[in-house]
Order: sequence, then structure tokens, then C-alpha cells
Amino acid sequence: MDYELIIVGLLLLMAIIGLVVGVSNDAVNFMNSAIGAKAAPRKIIVAVCGLGLLVGVTFSSGMMEVARKSIFNPEFFIMTELLVIFTAVMIQNILLLDLFNTFGLPTSTTVSVVFGLFGGALAVSSIKIINEGQSFDMIVQYINTPMVVKIIGAIFLSVLFAFVIGSIVQFVTRLMFTFDFDKKFRRWGSLWSGAALTAITYFILIKGSKGASFMDDELKLWISQNSFILIAYIMVSWTVLMQLLMSFTKVNVLKVVALIGTFALAMAFAANDLVNFIGAPIAGMEAYKLAHESANPFTELMGGLSAKIPANTLILMISGVIMVVTLYFSKKAKTVTKTELGLSRQDEGLERFESNVLARIIVRMVLSFVDGFLKIVPKKLRKWTNKRMDPSKFKPVVDKDGDVQMFDLLRASVNFMVAAVLISFATAQGLPLSTTYVTFIVAMATALQDKSWGRDSAVYRVSGVLTVVGGWFFTAISAAIFAMIIATIIYYGGFAATIGLIILTGYLMWRSSRLHKVREEEEEEKEKVVASEIKTAQEAVTYTCVQVGEYFDSVAKTTNNVFIGINERNHKKLKKAVKQSHKIHANTDILIADLMKIINFMDESDPETGHIFAKAIGGLHEVSSRLRNFSTTNFNYVDNNHHQYTEPQLEELTLVNTSLCDILNKSAKAVKKQKFDKFLNITDSKDLLLDRTAKFNKNQIKRIKKSSTNAKRSLLFLGILDDAGAIAEHSLRATKICRELYVTVQATNNVKLTGVDF
Repeated sequence: MDYELIIVGLLLLMAIIGLVVGVSNDAVNFMNSAIGAKAAPRKIIVAVCGLGLLVGVTFSSGMMEVARKSIFNPEFFIMTELLVIFTAVMIQNILLLDLFNTFGLPTSTTVSVVFGLFGGALAVSSIKIINEGQSFDMIVQYINTPMVVKIIGAIFLSVLFAFVIGSIVQFVTRLMFTFDFDKKFRRWGSLWSGAALTAITYFILIKGSKGASFMDDELKLWISQNSFILIAYIMVSWTVLMQLLMSFTKVNVLKVVALIGTFALAMAFAANDLVNFIGAPIAGMEAYKLAHESANPFTELMGGLSAKIPANTLILMISGVIMVVTLYFSKKAKTVTKTELGLSRQDEGLERFESNVLARIIVRMVLSFVDGFLKIVPKKLRKWTNKRMDPSKFKPVVDKDGDVQMFDLLRASVNFMVAAVLISFATAQGLPLSTTYVTFIVAMATALQDKSWGRDSAVYRVSGVLTVVGGWFFTAISAAIFAMIIATIIYYGGFAATIGLIILTGYLMWRSSRLHKVREEEEEEKEKVVASEIKTAQEAVTYTCVQVGEYFDSVAKTTNNVFIGINERNHKKLKKAVKQSHKIHANTDILIADLMKIINFMDESDPETGHIFAKAIGGLHEVSSRLRNFSTTNFNYVDNNHHQYTEPQLEELTLVNTSLCDILNKSAKAVKKQKFDKFLNITDSKDLLLDRTAKFNKNQIKRIKKSSTNAKRSLLFLGILDDAGAIAEHSLRATKICRELYVTVQATNNVKLTGVDF
């Protein structure tokens, strides 16, 4: 049986999977700016991206050589050894990218494949050197060290250039047009748009043509020799067209720039990054064909791969179609998109990332530097600059689905222009720089210049950027290591090991898909926002009551799980309760953010209701904090295998649980249905709980005096009583405030109230 042909077939299958996981991660690169700025409905943006991908794949012919000969020297390897390297690269590439997609983190597919090729080639080269008794100095003949250094240098230098150029262009652009740019843009907009579109057009359609599979050498030479004239014609054409659109139509030319930029960036992505997904499989197929054209296919060295081999245009187009289909249906692509948009959005709100020590240090250092620098800037210049770049003038657009614009079209246009120029220039030079690095850093640079990172959000945004950048280093290191390990296993395990690893890859992808579904559901719950149809105080109160009622339901379920876990010493149930409490704590921030947003509706009825409304916030936050502490301390107690509670303690805790859950369930029912006629019953339940906790407190003090219990258990028991009482008190306060809001609004609307205790 021709096992090598089967491996080639599996490589082509993995190429399809690689395209799916790769586009799911890299879609963030060319879609985010248009989506964030609401340049068009999502369907149109995806269609424009799809067209860009289909056109861009025809420009990627030159980049296919990276997988064949840029990282290692194929003339030192035989066909079977190259198949080992390419298989290892594809397996690690698929697993690594799928992992990042699952957690919604953008990473570099270029870094993944380059370091994967390096790791796989290093493993096979080392094995060959050991088997042939050679010196390890020979490794430099197997690995194309100068090219590896060149590629790595280009990748990391692109980050620096992306940040610097993105910052400068955005600063100058914003200084010219400000956030309130409508009037100024009517005067100079056509010229600016023409310049932006000229840059995009030149670098994508002209510089990028060097890698096009359909252009002959004569046409490429003519384009190269007449670049200046072409730029002039393109600039004039775009500027005139933009001016005509602005003068005689209602078309927003910035949307035109954004959509053309989306097309251009998608095209640049396909030209530059297609090699990351199908380069290794195509190289494996070429190696197989080359070997079987020789007399000794299993001993023939693959020096022929060093020659220029034109890519098959049909294969490129099929790859483009797969990418377009993935773009339409991939849920993980949307998850990755949310990460970058969350870090670059203009307004503040729920932050996905927690602060960390390094982020806090960086923010303090930057603030200190900025404060020091501003002292030497003339006051008039500082005042003028601040006025020109005042972000408070940003008025986000809300689309028909209620989605809010993350940033304006001016910033989106800069993102496209800078990123497309850098990526396309690198493509023209044959350097596979990371499109993810460039687009992400440009987006962060422009957000920084737009003052999107205020003092209340900077530390969280910096923490998010550090997490993403840290993931990039993890990609590089893990890609090399994983490829080395996988290549070694395949080299010694042969065909059986290859099949086993591919099956394992499929299983891990299935598991990650399930994990992503769970995480997606959690994220959707976190991202609940006030419905756009809320227009009156009455609707706001109804929304508030439903949300608070569901909140009480979650608290009651978690509280009950903690008490059951304590009674049964059920480690699993307590661990689940800890996760639930942390989820509730995170959701509390979202609920509070929603409540803050709709205070404006309450002011319609009575200025005092806004104050009443705000009082609920502290109570809800206190409940979630107490619940988290309550569940965590009890989990740690059981997890550390400390003594079980005594029978009297367990009996008392059971009564506390009954009373507390009764309060929470009654409160949930009352506020969700807005039926407060039995509010006194809830108050009675609270009084019963407080009486019980006071009594059990005294009982515990007596037990301590009799030395019938240890100190750690006693302290935890007393803490449980205190937490239970606090949760009940603050829950009742929130319920009371909901009732007051309901009564106030109904009375203002002249609604006759029945069954409501005033």
C-alpha cells in the first residue's frame, strides 16, 4: 500500500481544516474595523470580505515558496522526511489555532506555521544528524537560518512600525478633523479619502501584483516602471470620485473608504496568509510528485523543491471558496472579533479582562510620563490640542438592531489604510509578516490616540493587550515545541502514529467545540443589555424587576448548593457553587451597568426615583460579594479536608439555609411578577432568619466556652451566619427599592394600585 499517498491525502484534508480554523482566527484582522464602526450591515461586510478573499488568493502564488524552502533546505531531506515535517506542522497548527479560537484570542497564523516548520525541521534534522553520526554543527545546513532570522525580524519589526505609524496617522487625522468632523470633512474629506484609497489601491493592486499567478513578467515590469504615473492617476481619480459623491449624493464617503479598505485588507490577508493554511500540504504534494518522478522515490533528495514552482490557480480558488464559506458560518470568528472590539471601543463599559500587576505598573509609568511631558508643553498648545481631540464629542450611531457603534468611521479608515499598506508592502517583498500583529497593534494605537483608554478603563485594556501579546509568544514557543514532539513521534511511530495523532486531533477539536459553546452561552448572558425598545419609566421598571428577580433566583440556587455541599461534604457541589458565585459576581457588574443606563428613564417620573434606583446598586453588589466569599471559604475548608461540622451545627445550618432560600425565592417571585402585596411576609422571613442567626451565634459561643469545637471550624461557622444575615438584609433592601420604584411610577402614571403595602 502506498502509505505516502495516504499521508498526502490526509495533508490535503488537514489543509481544509486549517483553512477553517485559520480564517476563524484571522477574520478579526479584516472585519473588525468595519464592524466596529458600523460601516454597513454585517452581511454586506462579510460579502465584501468574501470577494476580497477570492481575489486575494490569486496573489498568493509567490508566498507558497515559504513552506517549501524558506525555513529549511529541502535538498538535505528525502520525501518521507518532508512528509513527517509537514504533517507535524499541520497537526500543531490546527490544534493551536483552534485553542486560541475557543478562548476568543487573536493570534498569528504566520508565527504558528513559521515556528512549526522550524520545530518540525529541527526535530527531523537532529534525528538525521544523530543517525548518521554527524556533528550538530551541520544543523545550519539543514535549517535556513538567515531566512528564519529575517522572517522573525520582519514579524516583530512590523509590530513596532504598526504602532508608530498607526499612532502618528491617527493623531494627525484626528487633529485635522476632530471627533465632530462632519463640517470639516465636507471641505477636505474628498482629498483625505482620495489619499487613503490611493494608498490602499497602490499597495494592494500594484505592489501585491508581484505574487499574482495570472500576471506575466512584462505586465509586472510595466507596473513597476510606471508606478509614479499610476499613483498620480489613481489619486486624482479617487479624489474626484469622492468629491462627486459628496456633492451630488448622500453617500457617506467614509463608509466607501471603510468597505474598500475591508476588501483590500481581506485581499492582503489572502495573499499573505494563505500559505499558513495550505502551504505545507501543497509542498507535501509537490514532494510526493517530485519523488515519484525519480528512479528511487524513497532515497531521492528533494532539491527540486528549491526551484520556483507556480501554484495551481484552481487550488488557490478552491481555498478561497472554503475561506468565504467559513467566514459566513464560523461562530468562533465572532468570538475572536469581540476581543479586539472590546479593547478598542471608544466608550467604557464591561471589561472582559481583569487588571494585573504588570498592567497597573505600565499604566502608572505612562501616566507619570504623560504628566511630566505635558508640563513642558505650552499651555495654549495643550489647550488647543485637547479641544481638537475631545472624545466627549463622539456620538455613537445605533443601528436598527440596537447595536452601538464602537468607534467612528474616521478611525476605521485609518485602521484600514495603515494595516493594508504595511501588509501589502511585506507581501510584495516576500515576507510573511503577521497580519494579526499588524491589524491588532494598529487598532490599539489608533484607540490610544483617540483616548479610548481612560483612567477608568486603561488598566483593563492594557491587561487585555498584554494577554493577547503574551499569547503571541506562547504561539511561537509552543508551535516549535509541539511540532518537534509530533515530528519525533511520527518519525519513529510511522503510519500508525500518524493516524493516531490525527484521530486525537479530531477528538480535541470536538472537545474544544463543546467548550466554546458553553463559553459562548456564558458570554451571551454577560452581554445582556437594555432592550432598545425601552422608552418609558414603566418599561424601565419592568425590565429592572425581571433582571433583579432572575438575579435572586441564581443567588438562591447557589446558596442552596453551598449548604448542601457543607452538609454532605460534597467537594464537587461546592466547587460548582464557587464557579456559580464568581459568575454571579461578574453578572452583577453587568446588571449594575444596565441599571445605571436606565436611570435616565426614571427621571421622567420623579427626580427622586433616580436616587432610589441607585441605592439598589450597593445592595446587589454586597450580595454577590458575600456570596462569593461564603462559597469560596467553605469550598476551601472542605477541599483542605478539615473537620466535619458537628451534628448541632449542621442542624442549625440547615435551618439557616431554609430561611435564607425562602427569603430569596419570595423576593424573586415578588419582583419578577411585580406583585408586592405579600412584602410583609418576606420581612417576617427575614426577621425569623436574623432571630435564628442570633440564637445560633450564642449557641456557638457556648460551645466554644465548653471547648467542644476547634477554632477554625468555629470561625467559619460564625462567618456563615454573618454572611447569611447580610445576604438576606441586602436582598430585602433591593426588593424594597424595586417596590418603591414600582409604586412611584404607577402613581405618577395615575394607575390605581391594589394590594400594594405602602
